Amino acid sequence: ACRVIEAPPPAGSPPVELEVVSLLGPDEAPHRGLIYRRLLRRLGREAGRNRTTVVFANTRALTEKITHDLRQTQTLGDDPEAVRAHHSALDAGRRREVEAALKEGRLRAVVTSTSLELGVDIGTADLTVQVGLPGGVSRCLQRVGRSGHRVGVASRGVILAATPAELAGAVVTAAAARDGRV
Repeated sequence: ACRVIEAPPPAGSPPVELEVVSLLGPDEAPHRGLIYRRLLRRLGREAGRNRTTVVFANTRALTEKITHDLRQTQTLGDDPEAVRAHHSALDAGRRREVEAALKEGRLRAVVTSTSLELGVDIGTADLTVQVGLPGGVSRCLQRVGRSGHRVGVASRGVILAATPAELAGAVVTAAAARDGRV
């Protein structure tokens, strides 16, 4: 036997802010190269206007690719170490270095697969960006919840969709997340 208990957020807590953005233009067919360039530009803009942006990329390979390519953009200045990768295949010492840099506010962006979903306090994170679908409402909320760890500050997230199917899934997931339908 069990009992389900729902704990509402504390009174006065700001609601989760979650936006869905299509990387496709109207009447445009998906084109991998074009979509990826748009993705990098959007990530660069977001990282440039926030203290720290956490990017969830769903796979280690995509995490490494985005980290490498985002470091090459001029959006974040000349410090390539302002953008770091974090995933389970990295040496534990390296992951701890990235986590320490996050806690100290030294990173503009960290790109991760799933390893930063739980257990790491990222006090400087103002925004989370999910590249593609998060894989469920609870995972979406967990990821968005990595941002806004300050009293009275809303957790903010963006889901970037690269295909019509991703866009449809992102809209449904975001609506359920905003409504608390986990």
